[in-house]
Amino acid sequence: MELTVPATYVSDGRIDCVAPLIGLSGEVVVEMSNNAVDFTTSGVRLTVIDMLLTSLTPSSGPTLGRTRVTVTGTGLVPAEHPTACHFGGATSPATVDASTSLSCLSPRFTHHGAVLLRVSQHNVTQSFGLRFVYTSVQAVDSIWPLAGPPRGGT
Repeated sequence: MELTVPATYVSDGRIDCVAPLIGLSGEVVVEMSNNAVDFTTSGVRLTVIDMLLTSLTPSSGPTLGRTRVTVTGTGLVPAEHPTACHFGGATSPATVDASTSLSCLSPRFTHHGAVLLRVSQHNVTQSFGLRFVYTSVQAVDSIWPLAGPPRGGT
């Protein structure tokens, strides 16, 4: 399959273009041309990732962070470049467990509430509308009475 897209000259040694809808995963060869007839033959490859994230478990955790979050979906691949989860503006390294799941630890967050969870693979960050809810840290301040019988009922 050969597709042609327009490119923008940025500087000597760099042009920018947007990859078209390819409809498959894997590697594709990218070449360029100044006249749409004569193309380079450099063989530079682009990895196309058909990733779809569908859920995360658990979907909430304390603002202190360190909640192990499992993200499930399809098209996940071990990457040469680091895989990461992005919780709002905070980033956490991720491990691809299988083609259908990855895991990461939620980072510490300064306030409670929902943040958008995004995932990066092969230096591309994608969002699928998944949200992680940071909850306030709960603590027991005191109890009364301080003792009771083993049978309960205190």
